[in-house]
Amino acid sequence: MRVYEKTNENFYEIVWNARLQFVIKNLSVVDEIQEALTVFRQADLSYFWSLNSLELKQEEAVSTKHYYTGEVTLTPHEPELARDRFLVAEEANKQQIDIILSYIDEDTDVIAELGAGYGGNLIRLAKAFHDKTGKSLSERDIKLFMAEFTTTGRDLCLEFLKRKNAPEMELQYIDHKAPDLSFLGQAKNPLIVTVHSIEQVTELPADYFKVLSQAGANVRGLHMEPVGFQFEPEAPKWAKHADFMKRKNWNHNFAEVIKQAEKDGYITIDKVDTTFADSQRENPTTLIAWHSNT
Repeated sequence: MRVYEKTNENFYEIVWNARLQFVIKNLSVVDEIQEALTVFRQADLSYFWSLNSLELKQEEAVSTKHYYTGEVTLTPHEPELARDRFLVAEEANKQQIDIILSYIDEDTDVIAELGAGYGGNLIRLAKAFHDKTGKSLSERDIKLFMAEFTTTGRDLCLEFLKRKNAPEMELQYIDHKAPDLSFLGQAKNPLIVTVHSIEQVTELPADYFKVLSQAGANVRGLHMEPVGFQFEPEAPKWAKHADFMKRKNWNHNFAEVIKQAEKDGYITIDKVDTTFADSQRENPTTLIAWHSNT
C-alpha cells in the first residue's frame, strides 16, 4: 500500500484529487463554468472531508511516524448546517473578490494568485470584472496566472476550464518556500494575490517579499491571510487564534518577513487590516497590501 507523509502539501494533493474525482463523476453535465463552480462549492461544503491516516514504526526507532493513506472519507453535514456553511463561504468569497477588483487599475497587466488551489477565486474574479466593466480581462490585456503547488489542484482547475465561458488563464507551479515567478515574463505592473494559502506554510523564507517585489517593474501585493496575531502579538484577543495556528503548525513569521522586507527597502506596506474578515471564526483573515519600491 502506498502511503504519504503527513504534510500540508500532501494533505492538499490528496484532497484536491478527491474533489477532482467528485467533479468528474457528478458535474460532467454542468457545462457552464460559473454554474459548475457554484454547484461544486455547494456540494463541497455539504461534507466534512477527512483524510485517513495511519502510524508506522520507524526502523531502528522507538517512535512512530504519521502518514496519509490517500483515502478520503466524506461525512455529510446536516442540511441546515450545510446551507449555512455555503452562505457564509459565498459571502466571504464575494468580499475577497471585491477587494481584488478594487486593486485592479488601468496599469495592471497581470493578476497572479499564488497557492490558488483549484483556481476558483480567479474564475469568479474574471466574471466579476466583466460584470463591472463590460469587458473581459483579456480584452483589457490583463493576464491571469493560477499558480499552485499541487498537481491535483491544477488538474481540478483544468477540469473547470473545459466548460463554457471559461476565462483565459495560465496554470503554473509555485512553492511558497522557494518562490520562482519567472513565469510572469515581462510583466510590468503585476498584482500578486494570496488567499489563505501562506497560512499553511510554517515558515516563509527570509527573502520571500524581496523575490515577489522583483517580479515586475511595479509590483503590488495583496494578501488575505490569518496573520493578525503576528501584527498584534500582545493583544489578548489573538491568544486563541495564535494557539490554533501553533497546533496546526501553520505560519508564524509572515509579519516578521514582510516588515523586514520593508525595512530593507524592497517594499512599502500600504495597509494592514486585522479586522478584514472573521467568517472563519477560528481562523480570521487579515488584509495586507504593499507595493514594490522602484
